[in-house]
Amino acid sequence: MGSLRRKLIGAAAASWAAALAAPAAAQVDASTLPCNTGAAVKSGDGKTRIAMIVGVGKYRANTELLGAVRDAGRFYDLIVEGQKRVFPKENVCVLTDAEATMAEFKAAFQKALIDRAAGAAEVVFYYAGHGSRLKDDNGDEEDGNDETLFLHDSRKPMVPADIPSANQLRDDDFNALIAALYAKTGSVTVILDSCHSGSATRDPAERARFVEPAPSTVAPEPAAGAAPSRERASFAEFEPASFPTAVFLSAARDKEKAKELPSGGKFTTLLIAILGGPDREKITYDQVMARIKAEMGLSSSGQTPVLTGDGGARFVFSNDIPYRPRFDWKVSSVAAGVKIRGLPTIGMGEGAEFLIVPGSMTEAEAKKPDIAKARMKAAKQNPQQQSANEWPLQMVKDFKKPIKEGDFAQLVRPSNLARKLKVRLRPATEPGGLQSPSALQLALTPKLAERLMVPSGAAVSDYVVFAANAFDFEISRGGAGRLQISDPEGIVRNTYQPGADVENAGFMARDLTNHFRQLTLRNDWTITGGSLTPNKSLQVSLVPVNLPIGSASPDCKQRPQVTSNKWPASANASQRVPLCAFYRIKVRLEETASVSLIVGGSVLSADGAMAVFPKDQSQAVELAPGQEKVLGTFQGDLPTLNKPEHIFVLGLPAVAMAGQPAFEIPWHLLSTAPATKSPTTRGVTPEREYGTYTILPVMTVPNE
Repeated sequence: MGSLRRKLIGAAAASWAAALAAPAAAQVDASTLPCNTGAAVKSGDGKTRIAMIVGVGKYRANTELLGAVRDAGRFYDLIVEGQKRVFPKENVCVLTDAEATMAEFKAAFQKALIDRAAGAAEVVFYYAGHGSRLKDDNGDEEDGNDETLFLHDSRKPMVPADIPSANQLRDDDFNALIAALYAKTGSVTVILDSCHSGSATRDPAERARFVEPAPSTVAPEPAAGAAPSRERASFAEFEPASFPTAVFLSAARDKEKAKELPSGGKFTTLLIAILGGPDREKITYDQVMARIKAEMGLSSSGQTPVLTGDGGARFVFSNDIPYRPRFDWKVSSVAAGVKIRGLPTIGMGEGAEFLIVPGSMTEAEAKKPDIAKARMKAAKQNPQQQSANEWPLQMVKDFKKPIKEGDFAQLVRPSNLARKLKVRLRPATEPGGLQSPSALQLALTPKLAERLMVPSGAAVSDYVVFAANAFDFEISRGGAGRLQISDPEGIVRNTYQPGADVENAGFMARDLTNHFRQLTLRNDWTITGGSLTPNKSLQVSLVPVNLPIGSASPDCKQRPQVTSNKWPASANASQRVPLCAFYRIKVRLEETASVSLIVGGSVLSADGAMAVFPKDQSQAVELAPGQEKVLGTFQGDLPTLNKPEHIFVLGLPAVAMAGQPAFEIPWHLLSTAPATKSPTTRGVTPEREYGTYTILPVMTVPNE
């Protein structure tokens, strides 16, 4: 069972200290609650939601936990009796202590969840208790160990021969239960307040929710200096291909402790505080996790919660997805004036105007005329303090609604100083000229407006100039009378099927928009703050794959061998790659970097297309200083022969400044394919860093 790296998003939560210090609210005794397995009933909104809550504090043969059953009761209060009240009590099964044996657990999971899940809008499983590890029994774990949940009758084996009778719930077995549940409904949420490693804590009031295994019953730790395996989320390590819309929240990473006080687990305490807050009805799982992680980071708890699965963009306890503008900037701070942050986009620059809208809203809410909080414009940047990805805003019109970190800034008027795409329509008087340039311009204009998403009140001419001389791209007629788009060097980037010029207008508008996005990304991103250096801090290289294992491109019938005497060019140097040769894209963060980065990138093809990597954008690839990883693959094929391409790699701080939204990899701005993933983000850091990038030029050349 492979691992799924984390996807985290959001802003700081209410105070960690306040959440832990707050007096416990009145709650039901979870040990008195039944495991309801009868026919499910609908919630007040007409949707069916079911849940199973397990809290194990007393064990037949292990250290007692003081807060696990209390956590189960608090979570029940939240979803049934508390402020959210979205789960009818008839739909909730609760198991505590002696009720939660292995046999009872599996039987209840089947009856309470799997058997009732068909058509359910949301299914939630919550567990508070010990976790542990056992030696992997089927060879699917990189570290040689299965993570386990410790139920009431679980035992700690002292020697390998005792492992079969340990009665611990392995991650593989839990995965099978989730798979059966997921087959009935895609809206599954799993919350685990446990951990799978740990040690004694110095605070006598704290306890780790972990059963230390006997050394002979687990795989040995890697030798000093050995290459580390992939860092994995604790226990809930599920493949996105298997559960693409599910959400798994874990209290701690592998190798960390999930801590509890007598009042309850720290993770659950913050979870309930946030979900009981004023924005509880309009908050996503991503945002919840980021707030929890931010608060734990500020407290130096040594506990890093993890979110896995692709459903983090959903509203909590709902299968609804918040509306998200395609080209958006996000409010990064408000304390010293409103600032927004994002990737360079078409139309951005001093004077660009934005509507500030809520960071969480449905599509229906986004269409309401009064949804905006303010109209603001981008002010002049301070080159000593600002980066191209962050702009201060000035008020144009205040709609008297509070602006928060994480709100969206939606472009409504482009900057007069922003880059404009210069397009030349070759006149009929020149070789390869168009029969009627004016007719083509007339046909292109509305298609460009649609592709560029020109807002009301703006015009295509604010973005695109039809030039008579100097140009970025030219449309002409090539061989066999085909229309084509060429760059200033005369390299043909796109060709079209023969036919009337106006019939190809939609395809040309698509490709011109894609080229425009590439130009903006490559040329309008500058970093003037922080300690990272563009085209240096991130070392990008292409590593040949020498195995003739077939072709990744239909234009390449076989993959040629690439030997070391042909390769490589140094990292970050212009690359000339043999036709059809296949390479891995390797990225390394310099040892001198002061922060870890989350990284992702895009292959900027000669025809304007942009293909992101890694392919699974829900995987937050993190690089520590001195670390390197393979992020994707590249192959030059016939359509790109002797044409310029680029590999763009973006690195953003793995943690953001306290009180600001986490940095995110905006996949939708790195791809020309329809967006299917949510941004990938992380938590908080005390340092002011903006991130960095590397642009690697690549040219496919004939085989030597």
